[in-house]
Amino acid sequence: MMSPRMYTGFGRSFAALICGGLAMTAALGQSYADWGAGGPPSISHVRTVAAPAGLDDTLQPMVSHPVESQRRSTAVVDAANSAPTPSVPLAERLRAWDESTRRDAQLQMELPTGVPAAIAALAQQVETAWNAGQYDTALATLQWLEASGTPVAFGVAWRTPRQVERGERDFTDVRIGAPRTGGNLAKLDYSAASNKLFAVVNWASDGWALNQSSNDGLTWSETYLWFFSTGSVPDVDMAVVGSYVYIGYVYSGNDNEGRLRRNFVSTGLSDGAYGYQTIFNATPNTVAEVAVETNQDAYNNRIYYAVRQSNNAVRWAWAESTDGLTFTEDSPAGTSARGGLDMHWNTGYATWFIFVSYIGTDDQVHVLRHNPSTWENIVVDSTFTGSHDRTAVSAWGETVICAYEEAYTNGQGIKYEISYDAGDTWNFGTPAVPSAGEGPYQMVDITARGGRGTAVVYTHEVGEPDDVVLRYRRGYAPGLWHNPLFVNDQDVTTGTWTALNWTPPDTAHNNELSYGLIYLSGGLP
Repeated sequence: MMSPRMYTGFGRSFAALICGGLAMTAALGQSYADWGAGGPPSISHVRTVAAPAGLDDTLQPMVSHPVESQRRSTAVVDAANSAPTPSVPLAERLRAWDESTRRDAQLQMELPTGVPAAIAALAQQVETAWNAGQYDTALATLQWLEASGTPVAFGVAWRTPRQVERGERDFTDVRIGAPRTGGNLAKLDYSAASNKLFAVVNWASDGWALNQSSNDGLTWSETYLWFFSTGSVPDVDMAVVGSYVYIGYVYSGNDNEGRLRRNFVSTGLSDGAYGYQTIFNATPNTVAEVAVETNQDAYNNRIYYAVRQSNNAVRWAWAESTDGLTFTEDSPAGTSARGGLDMHWNTGYATWFIFVSYIGTDDQVHVLRHNPSTWENIVVDSTFTGSHDRTAVSAWGETVICAYEEAYTNGQGIKYEISYDAGDTWNFGTPAVPSAGEGPYQMVDITARGGRGTAVVYTHEVGEPDDVVLRYRRGYAPGLWHNPLFVNDQDVTTGTWTALNWTPPDTAHNNELSYGLIYLSGGLP
């Protein structure tokens, strides 16, 4: 078994689409004017829904999952948390590629900010030579660059997306990602205009990769791969807006920079003209976490970027999504975050349109809320006792929900704080509390997106194979959660990442509720 704290364990990354009953509501029909951070110009920035009296989500009954009642009869041994694959120089990796792979790979060189002009010129020579088919020349120059100690990275924009083998739907899980090992993080989003799904996967030894699906998650292809020569990628996030998929990441080997790239929704391919942008430079500190969000579901015209720095500060900025070049920083003051950074755009808001959550250095769970002129910092739980520094926040209208791990009498469970008045008052709920003898519940993600209700995903250690559990609740008022759905067909590696998002109802089912989730399973992806 793997330690619950070893959340960077290696894995297979799998996606499942979970459907349940009408089509997704249309984007809000509000007009957009040139307003600071992406909201409407109306004067109705006051709450119109009062918090009902006497709310208490903790009074809802919960169905426990007994240890002795496994969902499957086949036991699968949890993969060992072996050490990451040793870092291989970029030149050696490229030299091992066959001719077909080389022709398909268009390189985009990337260097730390401020390198000497001569180094930058050599990197450009590598890119130019490779993309012209002069592979030996490119490899010789790249080898010299790496030997000089320059932390080199490059993106591989596949001319033809690299396909992954076909999977089947209806609770038979579909693999995401080209053949490689070491997945430790994944994020999921979709394009409302095209119904395409996008997933970014962070690989322990291979950087991050962007994947797309044009058929409701039935098959996936990798469209972009970001390599590095030294270190590892501390964090990566992704969100869709308009014609673009924006990917935020920390530059390996120069961790003081939070950077941004973008790909086209239509093809999944890289926007080479955009290249990369450095949104935050934390020098002399480093960037530890990134969060990327957009207002796709309403105005579809903003990109938001947040980081947590090594000095515990949270920084935040926004830009026009069609531009993505000029970011305006409007960071909250007084933050002291140790981990668990998450961010969500609030569709249908009256006042507060951005929510950010984190675990503070004070061991408390914080939720930040933002309107065009103000940040407010709310402590929603005064004592964080989970084994993973992770929070998940989501909102719809006046409903805001934040989930995290919590220690209970019989072990670790899942807890959420919920507000029905946009964060003025809070109540808590417990979708998963272990009974005596049960294993821990871990790695929660949550969503209120879509206008239909809330859903939560987490893992449960039950003895191989371990479970990935989905629960949902229709609407945005206190009430019963649906009984747990045990959705994974592969063993989930203990303590590894989960990702959950609302997705448009798929073409095969056209149901009211539709969610996509990603989990990690030991072995090849």
